[in-house]
Amino acid sequence: MTQSEKVATFKALLKSSGVMPKMKWNEAMKLVVNAPAWKVLSSVGEKKQAFAEFTTQLANELNVEKRRKQKTARENFLKLLAGNDRVTSQTRWGDLLDESLGLVTDDRWKDVEDDTERRDLFSTYIADLSRNEREFKRQQRDAHRRTFLAYLRDPAQHPDVPVTIATKLHEVRDQLLAHESIQALELHRADVQEWFNEYMDELRHDEELKKREERLQLRKREDELAAAFKAFLLQEVAAKRLTTASRWRECWAGYEANATYCELKKLHSGMPRDIFEGVMDRLHDALRDERSWLKHVVARAEFVVKYNSTLSLFLQHIHDTVAKLGLEDEPGAVPTPRQSFFASLLDEATVPPSVVEWFQGAHARELERYQRMESERIKKVEAFEEMLMEYYFRSDHLTTSWDQARVEVQHRSAYRALDDGAEVAFQQYMQKLQKKMESLTKSRKAVDATEQPPATDEARPTSRSTSRSNKKKKRDDRSRSEEDRKRSKKSSSKKSSKKKHKRSRSPP
Repeated sequence: MTQSEKVATFKALLKSSGVMPKMKWNEAMKLVVNAPAWKVLSSVGEKKQAFAEFTTQLANELNVEKRRKQKTARENFLKLLAGNDRVTSQTRWGDLLDESLGLVTDDRWKDVEDDTERRDLFSTYIADLSRNEREFKRQQRDAHRRTFLAYLRDPAQHPDVPVTIATKLHEVRDQLLAHESIQALELHRADVQEWFNEYMDELRHDEELKKREERLQLRKREDELAAAFKAFLLQEVAAKRLTTASRWRECWAGYEANATYCELKKLHSGMPRDIFEGVMDRLHDALRDERSWLKHVVARAEFVVKYNSTLSLFLQHIHDTVAKLGLEDEPGAVPTPRQSFFASLLDEATVPPSVVEWFQGAHARELERYQRMESERIKKVEAFEEMLMEYYFRSDHLTTSWDQARVEVQHRSAYRALDDGAEVAFQQYMQKLQKKMESLTKSRKAVDATEQPPATDEARPTSRSTSRSNKKKKRDDRSRSEEDRKRSKKSSSKKSSKKKHKRSRSPP
């Protein structure tokens, strides 16, 4: 016999002898010491170890059996309560002790020996019963709610009672509740009010969704029209019919014939102008950038606009600078606006309008400045020549040099106004005076030739006397003109002295 078989035989002896788990070793030994199986295990230690294992195992088995019986007793007790129709969620513990219910005399009541445990089981049962009743009522109410809402949503069930978003419950309550299917539900007044309000919320929600969808469609249409109108304005910009100088008050009347503009204006009266202003803002931004780039190019190329400059000469002058600036930017798949601008300056046919406008404006201003300065210079030269006429008006004055004349006229304001150009003006004046003297000499010879025709000896004294009188008359005229010039010179000198005197008296 193996050791395990010996242990099993000894444990069987203990079980058959009625050994209990709480017995001591000495008490159990008295029950089994005379049995033949006592000697199966030779040593006392083996017997005590087998006894300890047996008592532990037996105690576990007894506990399991006890818990099973207790569980069965509790289940039977709950069935006892559930089987009595008089036990409801309103029943109290004291009501159960009434013998008329027949609970306390039932064996299932007695199987639960602990009164506290019975109270706990009863409380648990009543709580479950109340919860079940509440759940049943909730489900029933929810079913009534679905039925009532389905009734309201179906106009065919109440054709004579239209329910709209503006309907009030007190107006249609009686008609709605008069329907047979609704009467059978026996609905509470508060529930009817709550569910009717819920249906109104659904109608309002549906109406809001409908309006939102309409707004989305309207906005989508507005976006389409706005994109079309913007494309139209960009075409106007490309055709140069729309520039940075354009204003909405000047342009809107011309768009009345555009169907896109008219439809967009009906949907949103202010959007066409907003789009126009946006295009103008971007146009101004692009123009500002182009002017900034152009200013950089002009400064880098050191170009100065003159009155005789042309656009072709300007582009030729900045060609190398523009090519270098274009190479400074990193190349990409799509050229940047700056690169496109520099590329357009390399050919006169592709020059941006902003550059042409800038050049024309700068050239016009420079030409105006040159013409103004030239006009002022001519006036100064004319004043200087008038001043020279007071000094040099005879043929013997032609030999006067500039150094001699400068000494005589350097105190005059007309001389100081010309400054460095006085010498050139003097030489021009002397050339004019020389031509004038030559012309005057020729005219005198022609007059003398016409006044001395061939005559007889008798007539010669008369002609001589006539020529002498004419010469004397001319000399008188010359003397009078010379006196007039002197008087004008004195008056001018007096005026200048008065002006100087006035200047000296003026406060510092």
